[in-house]
Amino acid sequence: MKLINILLVMIGGYYILKINKQADFIDQFLYPVTSEIPLLKEYMIPNKYLTLADAIQNFEGWYPGSRSYRNNNPGNMRWNFPVNPFPSKWIGAIGVDETNHVIFDTYANGRSALIYQISLAFDNKSSIYNNKMTLYEFFEKYAEGNQKQYAEYVAKQLGVPATTQLSQIV
Repeated sequence: MKLINILLVMIGGYYILKINKQADFIDQFLYPVTSEIPLLKEYMIPNKYLTLADAIQNFEGWYPGSRSYRNNNPGNMRWNFPVNPFPSKWIGAIGVDETNHVIFDTYANGRSALIYQISLAFDNKSSIYNNKMTLYEFFEKYAEGNQKQYAEYVAKQLGVPATTQLSQIV
């Protein structure tokens, strides 16, 4: 008989259902709880999204007192004014700081928004990023400075060269 555990975690506006089969979380389903996406529609959350989000959060310097920490914004994402309206599509976005970095009400909502942005790039649904970009090209647009260092740090965390296209990351 196989041991199966189920873990339901709420991150921002999402319920993440993790199904544990013999001690390794191998199935993860994302259930959005917003009106924009039908309730309980299943989405796989690829590990590459989570690993990339972790690497971005680490490079951005997530620690007490840092900008990303104060803003509950582990990706240090900015509001692209005046191109886009305020990012109310991000659940929990409550404002911007003096340098237009988005402020979230909770860490979970900030992380959820980061994972959402990553998914748009991988799925070619972003107006800024696409999955044919290398990590170097992605971070040329994403980062405010140190783009080369950023890309190489993230590449190392992912175990790939920084010349790897997003579509080639597994």
